[in-house]
Amino acid sequence: MTTILFIDSSVTDYQSLLSGVVDGVEAIALSPSQDGIEQITEILEQYEVITTIHIVSHGAPGCLYLGNSQLNLDNLSKYTQFLQLWQTKSILLYGCNIGAGDAGSEFIRKLHEITGAKISASAKLTGNPKLGGDWELEVNLPQTDSSDSLAFSPATLVAYQMVLTLSPTLVGNYYTSGFAYDLQVVGNYAYVVNGDALAIIDISNPHTPILKRNYYTLGDYAYSVQVVGNYAYVANDSSGNIYRGLEILDISNPTASSLFKGYYYATGNSYGVKVVDNYAYVADGYAGLEIIDISNPTSPMLKGNYNTSGTAVEVQVLNNYAYVADGSAGLEIIDISNRTAPILKGSYDTSSFASDVQVVGNYAYVADNNSGLQIIDISNPTTPVLKGNYDTNGEAWDVQVVGNYAYVADGYSGVQIININNPTTPVLKGHYATNSEARGVQVVGSYAYVADGSYGLEIIDVSEFNQAPVGWNINGTGDFNKDGNQDILWHNNSTNQNGAWLMNSGGANIGWQGMSGNPTGWNINGTGDFNKDGNQDILWHNASTNQNGAWLMNSGGANIGWQGMSGNPTGWEINGTGDFNKDGNQDILWHNASSNQNGAWLMNSGGANIGWQGMSGNPTGWEINGTGDFNKDGNQDILWHNASTNQNGAWLMNSGGANIGWQGMSGNPTGWEINGTGDFNKDVNQDILWHNASSNQNGAWLMNSGGSNIGWQGMSPNP
Repeated sequence: MTTILFIDSSVTDYQSLLSGVVDGVEAIALSPSQDGIEQITEILEQYEVITTIHIVSHGAPGCLYLGNSQLNLDNLSKYTQFLQLWQTKSILLYGCNIGAGDAGSEFIRKLHEITGAKISASAKLTGNPKLGGDWELEVNLPQTDSSDSLAFSPATLVAYQMVLTLSPTLVGNYYTSGFAYDLQVVGNYAYVVNGDALAIIDISNPHTPILKRNYYTLGDYAYSVQVVGNYAYVANDSSGNIYRGLEILDISNPTASSLFKGYYYATGNSYGVKVVDNYAYVADGYAGLEIIDISNPTSPMLKGNYNTSGTAVEVQVLNNYAYVADGSAGLEIIDISNRTAPILKGSYDTSSFASDVQVVGNYAYVADNNSGLQIIDISNPTTPVLKGNYDTNGEAWDVQVVGNYAYVADGYSGVQIININNPTTPVLKGHYATNSEARGVQVVGSYAYVADGSYGLEIIDVSEFNQAPVGWNINGTGDFNKDGNQDILWHNNSTNQNGAWLMNSGGANIGWQGMSGNPTGWNINGTGDFNKDGNQDILWHNASTNQNGAWLMNSGGANIGWQGMSGNPTGWEINGTGDFNKDGNQDILWHNASSNQNGAWLMNSGGANIGWQGMSGNPTGWEINGTGDFNKDGNQDILWHNASTNQNGAWLMNSGGANIGWQGMSGNPTGWEINGTGDFNKDVNQDILWHNASSNQNGAWLMNSGGSNIGWQGMSPNP
């Protein structure tokens, strides 16, 4: 035997490929639960001579997925001793995009140097041409005039319906009564606008979604929905002129006889809506952007408007800018710092029809219909420039960015999952062909929820795009590299390692900042800038010696000093940190479980306790879950949770430690626990960090200053 083929059993429908292997090639399926590189090496050692090795797997630039492992640029040196045993003339790698870009070229070169074999790979999609693939392995090192034959019969290659990227799978679906255009997922419910109705669907069991209520709106077409607190805001259009506009529904009791709360009659065709604080920003078709005051939901009123150049289809609002997907006019950036008189700041004319936009950090990701995904650099909003693009096979209607991936609702082509880690060269990573026309998508944790036209709601498992090893737990939040973004502090109990995910404003982990391990006997108790140098420090406690202190950090994650502090008063435990008296120093929040007292040490910048600020005790059944300024008055508030009733809320504090108000919030979604607070999307509102221990998911509620959850920012799972 001189030719052998290995196929990873995670490849969709790998059985059909195995059945079509040509004569003279031995085919072996790799176990998904074992290291693929080690499996291949063990089998090769059983043969005296192998002239050609074929490897069929999922791929990415400079990476192939084999069993429960990867072979990539970062770990080639780790596997060198195995790869040197692959004594063969040729290695053919069938995975998508393995040879693409600088990473792909470097990977091919190093693999050739280690094995001595000719390496053939693809820099494009491998597989079915209808999905953008082919079976050409166009990257070869060294270059030769002849090419090795593929291991499959031509009929097998024609019949194979997939491409060799990671493949999401359908989990569940619900057929809505009308054509599903858009959706939002909040807690255990998916709110789907379909035809002229809003469907409220219970997704607590994603395998069997159940309709809770189908409420018929006033317009003929319900195109977009956003849920904030107890209200759903629906953008309606009508074949006449009567019911075009914004409909506000009270969804606190979805089974109530009427959900209607208020209506704003718009000028144009209302296609999209985003709610921030007391304003609804409506993409109003030919009438452009309309800003509506919804502080009184029974009588919403026009605050201001800007007549865009094209057809306003969707909008995202971040800080003082509204980013409008403006149809044939592309992306328009509108300064809304004065809501009564918004003005154009800048624009970028995309090549097709801008249907949706999401802004993450310095980039606007535009679903540009026939031109696919457009990535636009908006770091200078007056002159946005194209950074990169990926031309999808269908019509890109909607986009959501989570971590390193853009999920694109691509019409009849389904959902395209695009790796945007390098925004100049986005790469298709996965694809799911929905049953109808994908028009809207939202990703929450392991699932993508798709508004799929005539097929209604489809729920797709995308967990394979955010898998990670376990062993790490969140220990705090703070801006550890001084880029203005809230980072996440981690600890590994097994290895005694600490470090921080360096985050961008879109919830993506864009780097790792390693830190020293815990000193013996010490545990992290909080974070804050304890010496007022602008760097985030780490608060420690030693239970054996009853000592407290802080590592004084620099912006590179190094501990550059120690700030000793007094030990815990008898019976008291640290419950958080924050500036409770507004003197610019980080104070320490305490709780005494025996006496049910709360209070704060008022600190100076030298780590000394210079005063005590007494506070009310815990309300019965409630526990402190974090701190932050939840109503944007400049005072540090206290976040509470009641485990018995599953309620959350915040004491709104003044600078004297008095609770001057209560801000109610939604309860915990099933299976989720609060893990911290911080401004994760840089809109100056305090958001809430969540973790689900069962599914190992993380994410943040994006809050407004009224305590409402106005969005979800998915994050990578615990490492």
